[in-house]
Amino acid sequence: MRRFLLVLTVGVCVCSLSSCGGGSGPASHSVTLAQMGGSQGLRVGETLVLKLPENPSTGYSWKRSWAPEGLLNLVQDYYASDGPVLPGSGGTRSYVFEALAPGQVVVTVQYGRWWEGGETEDPHTITLDITP
Repeated sequence: MRRFLLVLTVGVCVCSLSSCGGGSGPASHSVTLAQMGGSQGLRVGETLVLKLPENPSTGYSWKRSWAPEGLLNLVQDYYASDGPVLPGSGGTRSYVFEALAPGQVVVTVQYGRWWEGGETEDPHTITLDITP
């Protein structure tokens, strides 16, 4: 029984020191609103995190789209407050995209109040150059 525990312990240590689930996966890239308008290179399997300032208490939110379809997959869409959740406080909307296939895709985001007659801002784009 002691030998089994020793082997198990050594195996766990070796695995934690090697690449067993330890961050050797695909790279992740991050882009902010200030970096929109340019381009970003990605490899198939890598992710892009698009971080955008948002204040849902004002009625504004982001809409996103990309073309052509089939090159990207939206794997996560979440909002995180910048601090205590108080009326008028803002945060960050994050979209996590995974590159699925080689090619060039344009991601477009637009901030606005999406009900009839609501205000919208000009759209922002980023071109993703995906390589194998």
